[in-house]
Parts: sequence; structure tokens; C-alpha cells
Amino acid sequence: MDWQLYLRGYRRHGIFLRYLNALILYKHVSTCAVGAGQQIHGIVVRMMTLFVFGILIVVVIGLIVAGAWAIAEATRRQRYFRTQYFQQTGTPYRKIITDKGKYGEFLTGERLDRLPGHHRMLFNLYLPKTDGTTTEVDLLFLHPSGIYVVESKNYSGYIFGSENDQRWTVSLEGGRRKEQFGNPIRQNAGHVAAFLRLLPQVDPRIVCSLIVFSERCKLAKVPTSTWDQIVVKRQFLESALRPRLGTGLLSDEQIDWLYSWLYPLTQANDTVKAAHIAQVQNRHPT
Repeated sequence: MDWQLYLRGYRRHGIFLRYLNALILYKHVSTCAVGAGQQIHGIVVRMMTLFVFGILIVVVIGLIVAGAWAIAEATRRQRYFRTQYFQQTGTPYRKIITDKGKYGEFLTGERLDRLPGHHRMLFNLYLPKTDGTTTEVDLLFLHPSGIYVVESKNYSGYIFGSENDQRWTVSLEGGRRKEQFGNPIRQNAGHVAAFLRLLPQVDPRIVCSLIVFSERCKLAKVPTSTWDQIVVKRQFLESALRPRLGTGLLSDEQIDWLYSWLYPLTQANDTVKAAHIAQVQNRHPT
């Protein structure tokens, strides 16, 4: 046997076998790669489908919430247009929800309107003073139990003040910020005095100074309420007035007459309002 020829043949066959094995391995790897690629593609497709489906759900829920809010807002708007506050003041709905002071007056009127018995309300009443200027009453509530001169304070925070203090304090942000405002008891006493000067035939004993703070505040240190002077948070308004409601101090005819006589004073023109704002700013310069 020619050993050299045998070895050369073996080497040739060995190279062929190695080449064949390489082809088989390449095919196997290619098959695995294609299978893995298909699996990855399937996973990506499923994830994209879930993502798009999730986006659609969020959009649908958002549209439902937005639609419900729009319906509720339209209902509130229409209800507002039917209130005595809008009919008297003509204040646009947008201003009510952006002006804290006017919103407080509106909410206080809504609370008082729930009380039983024939009653009338007058908003933003401009009463003449002896010096020729005016004083503005936030709300005058006419009820069989009496005449309530209302001063609305729509503050949040802790409220501190006494009957004799010139200024009261509201503490905000855990006491880190404090602001001052005019003593509402003194302020409303001026309103009551102007009202009684305008209508001297009214018995002062049936007139009550009613100072109403918002639900968001805490009356930390304020004077105790009396029969002719009440300081209260808005949510406790009905309970504060309940002991008085049984008293028949005004007849329905007297309530209607007072309302008709005083109503023109709620329809002040822009000149009167501008003059009133100027006098307030001169009295309390910033």
C-alpha cells in the first residue's frame, strides 16, 4: 500500500467533512436565528398592539371624563344664570369662578337661600354716607326673623382678631406667611349705621351684623357671636341662625317693600362703583 497516497486521500476527505460540518452548522444557526427573529418580531408586534390599545383606552377614558366635566360645567353655568346673584349683579360666570371675593358672596347667598320662610336678598348694595360717599354692603338678607347685613370674607388660613383691633390677621402656610385685612366687625358696623340712617323707621333691634368666613379657614381667635352680631364660617351659617328663625319680626309685605325700595341701590352705575373703589383705596393705600 502506498501510504503516502492514503494519507493524501484522507486529508482530502477530512477537508470535505469539515466543510460539510460547517455547512450543517451554518444552516442550523441560520434556522435558529430566523426562528429567534420571528419570535422577537412576534413579541414586538404584540407589545405595539398592547401599547396602541392602551393609548386608545386612555383617549376614550379622557373623552368620557372631558365630556362629563363639560356637561357638569354647562349645568352649573345654566344654574348660575338662574340665581338671584346673577340676575341682580350681572356678574359673568367666568368672573365668579376666578374672583375669590365674588365667589364667596355668591356661595353665602346660596346658603342663605336655603333657609325656610319668605325671604329676599340684595347683593352689592351701595348705601350713601353723610360725607357724600358710599359704602358697599356685600349682601342684605331680608327674612321674617330680621334684617341681616352680611359681610363676606372668603379667606383661607387661621383668622385672628378682636372687636377693637383695627386690623385682623390671617396666617397662611403654617404661619410662615401672614396678611392683614380690615376689622370686619368695624367695617360691618359702618354698613349697619349707614343702613339705619337711610331707613330710620327700622327698629335697630331687628338688624343683625352677620360676618361670614369661608369653609377653608379656621377662626382661631375671634369675638364670640351675640344676638346682634354673628361671626361664623359659611358651613355653620344655618345652625348659627336657627335659634332666630322662629321669630316673626318682619311680615312678608314688609320684606317685599324693603326689597323694592332698596333694589335700585344694587344697580349702581360704573361712575358710582369707580368712585367707591377710589375712596376705599385712599382709605387703605397699598
